Amino acid sequence: MICAECTIFKDSFESLAENSREGIHRTPFQNFTVLERSAFQGCELCQIIYQTWNQEGYSEKYKKDSPIEVEGYFRNLESRNQGIFISYQGSAIGGFTLADFTHNLVNEEQFNQYRTACRRIIDPHTPDAMVQIASLASAWIRTCRQTHQHCRSYSDTSEPKILPTRLVDVGTDVNPPRLFIPQRHLRSFEYIALSYAWGSKTFIKTTYSNLEAMTQHLPWAQLPKTIQDAILVTRSLGVRYLWVDALCILQSEGPEDAKHKEDWSYEASRFGKYYENALLTISATGASSSDQGLFLPSSLLKLEPKSVTFRPGTPLSYTVRSMIPNWLSETLSGPLSKRGWALQERLLSRRVLHFAENMILWECHDCRATELDPQGLQPRGLDGSGQLFLEFMTKCRDLYAKGLVSDDFMEEWCQFIDTYTGSEFTFVSDRLPALSGIAALIQKCTQQKYVAGLWESDIARGLTWQSYGDFRFDTAHLIDPQIMSSPTKGDSQLILPSWSWATSRGCVFHFDHETWTPLVEVEAWQVNSQGTSTSGQLCGARLTLRGVLAMLNLTDLGFLPYTSTHTTDNALRRDPEEVFISIESVYLDAKMDFQTRQMTHPCLLVGSTRLSDEDAGGALILKTTGNCMGGIDEYMRIGFISLPMEECLSIFTDEKTTISLV
Repeated sequence: MICAECTIFKDSFESLAENSREGIHRTPFQNFTVLERSAFQGCELCQIIYQTWNQEGYSEKYKKDSPIEVEGYFRNLESRNQGIFISYQGSAIGGFTLADFTHNLVNEEQFNQYRTACRRIIDPHTPDAMVQIASLASAWIRTCRQTHQHCRSYSDTSEPKILPTRLVDVGTDVNPPRLFIPQRHLRSFEYIALSYAWGSKTFIKTTYSNLEAMTQHLPWAQLPKTIQDAILVTRSLGVRYLWVDALCILQSEGPEDAKHKEDWSYEASRFGKYYENALLTISATGASSSDQGLFLPSSLLKLEPKSVTFRPGTPLSYTVRSMIPNWLSETLSGPLSKRGWALQERLLSRRVLHFAENMILWECHDCRATELDPQGLQPRGLDGSGQLFLEFMTKCRDLYAKGLVSDDFMEEWCQFIDTYTGSEFTFVSDRLPALSGIAALIQKCTQQKYVAGLWESDIARGLTWQSYGDFRFDTAHLIDPQIMSSPTKGDSQLILPSWSWATSRGCVFHFDHETWTPLVEVEAWQVNSQGTSTSGQLCGARLTLRGVLAMLNLTDLGFLPYTSTHTTDNALRRDPEEVFISIESVYLDAKMDFQTRQMTHPCLLVGSTRLSDEDAGGALILKTTGNCMGGIDEYMRIGFISLPMEECLSIFTDEKTTISLV
């Protein structure tokens, strides 16, 4: 059955001539609520649009009060394929094309199998849901432990395990959960870790003041739903202990809380090991806040998947169907995947049980499975940043299990950082601590020194990061040259060096590795940190570089504010309407002002690469701090400029000089 509005659209679409380049444009729904109502009244085409709308994330991102436009093409200039495109009327946000059998790899038989499999998805609100979930998860764990070669190699290490300082004893139906502090002689016990987003709502946490009370019992009613659910799932799996950061690390009671600072500094460098050594990580993948819980309302459970065929039984037959959620879409589109801390938690975990929007999913080093495909037999279709991230995860796990270091690992690190800087953090100062476990793993396997987010063999190219996109952070308060020049012993203030990508206010990208040629010498570096060099808790860092300096005025060089809608007001171009990455560009590290553009700045040439079939040179735009140590002038980085290499050779002509960069 389809509704009257969809019938009109279907009849019009089917009447298009075979070679027609004209499309059918209709606005059948006043808003999303009208579409939703029609879908639940039984219109199959409305159901397909509604389910796809939810699966693509539009229902959460955009207002629901705008008219919805449906466009149908038999043949268009761009794709020369049939298609039905859905969008908000008059919106610049774009939209999506309904999935179809003709141009998708899923045939009708597979779709019918999927339709049947959807009926097996566990409804978490039924009385025996927890039993079913525990049965499914236990089967995944058992198979992993018994048959997965790569996963077993993680357990075969002879090194003593770093285990949590505190844990939640999940209790029983009779005994309430409580905080548990293991004795030091207990060097082996199983526990589960929780990966989740706190959200903005306040909830009970462990502090120095309530630590003793929390070891007696946890106030169940004050725990957020996600932690409550994780305790119940852990208990149902027959595991006694659960690690939850908010309960197992002393949280702040105010800016002068020394106990919290001391405890957090100690625990932050161990986070990675806690996830690495856990039997399993429970991931609240689909939730953006801890009050939502693990079990979310699933759009899959609301409506059965449908398909609608246009011109059935003819050579021009065209079928659209409900979008099939898969392992990749469920894990990478979830809110947790955008949280910076969660990337490390997921990457270092041996096994992850994802509670996503539509279903439960499994991830380990050898298998990715879903409730629709519990054996993990489906092809692993990956693309874009998802592909890069998962490939980097694999390389890191190979480092751990086999000690294998690929030739292009430093390039993969930079690509990972490019993705990582798009993650969400409550505090930008957490960017490096949230990588401490990954950094420690890489350092152990490569024997390279870790330098504030860079690696010693690739420091020069590590300086070529360029910040773009919406500036979500203000990092100026984390860059203080006075403190960096003379850090005091025990100074608890965390300071990020201006030259590290960790200070970027938005996302970054680096110069290409394959064609990279360094033109600066790294003579020395100094990193002052609380804890190990990989802890990320910096009290200041310094590079001593030797290269060619030149004084450049951005306005005199012809650089103008970038007018494209795809960038922010920190970018300058000689051609301000250029859309793609240009060989002639400036990316300032902060929002630009008129004075910055008009001033003449010292710039340090750091290297060259190949951009758009032309050699490009890259230089750091600097600002003097006014300090001089041992006859070496001290500078801070304030931006990055790239120019044709020929031009660089004509500008950077002085003798090499040594500078200090903080």
